[in-house]
Parts: sequence; structure tokens; C-alpha cells
Amino acid sequence: MKKVGTVKEIWIYPVKSMKGTPIESADMYWYGFRGDRRYAFVRSNDHSTFPWLTGRDVPRIVQYQPEFINSGNRKDSEIQVTTPEGKIHTISSTLLRQDLATQYKKPVHLMQLNRGAFDAAPISIITTGTIKRLSDVHGADLDLRRFRINLIIESDDPTPYIEDSWIDGSLVFGESADATAILPVRPIKRCVMVNIDPVTAEKDADVLKNVNKSRDNCLGTYAWPRTVGSIHVGDPIYHAENNG
Repeated sequence: MKKVGTVKEIWIYPVKSMKGTPIESADMYWYGFRGDRRYAFVRSNDHSTFPWLTGRDVPRIVQYQPEFINSGNRKDSEIQVTTPEGKIHTISSTLLRQDLATQYKKPVHLMQLNRGAFDAAPISIITTGTIKRLSDVHGADLDLRRFRINLIIESDDPTPYIEDSWIDGSLVFGESADATAILPVRPIKRCVMVNIDPVTAEKDADVLKNVNKSRDNCLGTYAWPRTVGSIHVGDPIYHAENNG
């Protein structure tokens, strides 16, 4: 195995499209990180394969902050949500649902998903070199929270998009015999969600335009768990080729 980097940050998103939570360590299972995207608001009259209420429908949803009431038990903890106005609701609150429905102007409802509301795969990774390159192309530093990534990796090789070269291999976190591992599977195709500023909810269409110019509309890499276990900020990361 070859050392390729270090875990710089870990993020989970308790409610799809709402703010993320930075954590020092994460428990990974076959369905992804514990507590990640286990809740989602759904457009009630939408029977498509993508019914989720996202920032494309209500841009201000990215300013809502979910929190685990019991951060030591992300599997079973109740979640409370602070609105941009500072109001605090439980995730199942009728007032929270009505607030979002009012902005969407159509009915919405809450879903709890044991396996998570993921677009394609339960884990996403990106390297600091990739973020720097996109910021250079954009002409300003970009807040990584726009991209809603789980694992921010400080790569030993600063070449942008180096994470794509890890596809078809394994990434192993730590040096123990039972270290946690993931399988990078494909680049992440991006949508207009990256245009929404995670702080102000204002839109900047140039962000997606520059993603498209710099990397064929892809940024970051999807991955699946290969083994379950824990990942910690500061863990060394090793890349291993898969044999057969």
C-alpha cells in the first residue's frame, strides 16, 4: 500500500440539503456514516425517483442547522433544527415542516431513512488540491461546504483531481490490521446546488460553470464502504490496488 494523504476534515449531514456538521471521528457501516443524511424532506406530490426537497427548490434550506441532541449516539439521537431566524424545532415539528412548505409553496413531508438519502453512493471524498484548483479557476476561495463532501483529504500529492486516480482501488484509513476501508467508484457529477452559498444562500452561477470548464462537470469522488469501522481526523490514508 502507498500512503496518499491524511484525513483533514470529516462532515456529516443529518438532514439532506441542510447544513453539515464537522466531527472528529465517524463510525462507518455498510450504509455509510452513522447519522449522515438519515432525514430528508420530500415534495409530497412528486412521485419521481428524486423527490427530495433541496436547495434547488428552497435555497434557504442550506442555512438550517440540524444538531444531534445526544451527539454521542448519532444512531438514535433526536435531532433539533435551528432556522435562519434562530427558531429551534425538533426534526418532526409541524412548525418546521410548515415553514419549508410555505417557502416551497407546495406540501412537503419528512422521511426518516435508515440507509440514508443519497444521490448515488453513501460516501464522498475530495482533496485539498482539487478545491484549490477550482478556487483558482473561479478567481476566489470557494467554501468547501458548497460541495457537501464527507471526507476532506490533505493529499500527499497536491495534483488536483488526484482522487480520481484512486478509483478501482481501496483507501485504507489508519495502520491497524482491521483498518476501515472504502472503495472509490466514480467522479461526482455536479448540479446547481454548488451555486448556492452555504452561508448566505445567494446563488453564483459561475461556480457550476467553472466546475464544468475545469473537470467535465465533475468534482470529488463517490465511494462505497469496503469494511466497517471508524475514521478519525488525522488518520493516514493508504491506497491499495484491488486484485480481482
